[in-house]
Amino acid sequence: MPRVFEVISRTLHELKKDPYNEVCICSLPHSPYNMPYYDIANASDPVTPWQVRSRIKVEKAIRGGTFAVGDCYQVPVNEFDGSSVPESFESTIGTGGQLTTFYVHLDERQRNLWTRWFHEYAELGLAQAEYVNLYDLAFDKPEVHVVRKGNQMYYGIFADYWPRTVAIELRGLDKDTNYEVYDYGNRRMIGQVKGSEPRVKVGFKDSLLLRVKPASASAR
Repeated sequence: MPRVFEVISRTLHELKKDPYNEVCICSLPHSPYNMPYYDIANASDPVTPWQVRSRIKVEKAIRGGTFAVGDCYQVPVNEFDGSSVPESFESTIGTGGQLTTFYVHLDERQRNLWTRWFHEYAELGLAQAEYVNLYDLAFDKPEVHVVRKGNQMYYGIFADYWPRTVAIELRGLDKDTNYEVYDYGNRRMIGQVKGSEPRVKVGFKDSLLLRVKPASASAR
């Protein structure tokens, strides 16, 4: 099978310098034997948002932090049949994945939701940024994914519920720098943290998306 993928890849690159060669393994994790022979992967018909996030992390761990990985596709909740992503835009953007979609019909609420997140996705450009492996999915709680873009860090944080009394550690920051913390999922400022004490106390349900950037000199 890897030889089949190799022939397809070689032929495509002979015909076109930059071919759009994306592979979906339909509900299964990608095989490392086939991985070298396609340019874009996706989460392959995930049945939960957790599978979206964990499969994107695995692909980027093996292929590199800037490798392109799609979420498979976002669908309206009423059209979800268990083999796609049920309106979990946060799971894709929070891991630096490529946001894709498929739907039959969007009601007014959904159209507003789709418009908001696809605009956010295009504006942030996290799919072209670097996934940084700073947290373990099995042992670190809450579940945290980090994408680095220039001097800014984007944290995708996930849990069923997280109490505001329990601090969340923001790893990967410069200990000599002060940072502004912005919740871009809810469009609100959280405050500032020191790189030497990188913890915030924020309660949330399902997801928390944070942009952390160096504070301006006037704000310190």
